[in-house]
Amino acid sequence: MPETNDQMGLTPSNPGGTPLINIPLPGGINIAEMIGRCRVQSYPTPTEIMMTPEPTHKPGVIKLTKEWKKEVWKEKKAGTAQEKFEALKTLLERIANEHYSKPVEVTYQPDLPSCCYNMASNRIAINSSLSIISAMHELAHHLFGPSEKKACRWSVHLFKKTFPRAYANLEWSGHCLVRRVESHT
Repeated sequence: MPETNDQMGLTPSNPGGTPLINIPLPGGINIAEMIGRCRVQSYPTPTEIMMTPEPTHKPGVIKLTKEWKKEVWKEKKAGTAQEKFEALKTLLERIANEHYSKPVEVTYQPDLPSCCYNMASNRIAINSSLSIISAMHELAHHLFGPSEKKACRWSVHLFKKTFPRAYANLEWSGHCLVRRVESHT
């Protein structure tokens, strides 16, 4: 029986450690059938994620992401959940296809507790958070393998390079970046 994410081919962005076993979704889809069973491996610390040197990103990936931000995300970020998902799907598929020649399937599974990647099916499942960083994190697993440290570093640093103002408004919560909550005290 597989004991780790590596052996199961599943790498979730799941800080809570909730197992994704037999969670029913609308339409009779069973998550266990789609992405397999999951046990969360340990995630790197913020210090490990932000350590230097920064991971390298292909210049074309940075350019594509910045263009996507201006031409697609600017309009879609205020849209419906489906529109945001389609925008994220476009970004992930273009990076995977155009810059790595590694096609990936991207699905919208809003009831998942976290985004995840299934290596066996080359499928990224995006949950209702519609998080750019989480989507990039799962893409990093598709491109580079099961290392949580590599996926966290690649996705966070790509976001920092391409969304610097949004990045400045984030803070660490465990290994995740979340929007800073303003204190009114």
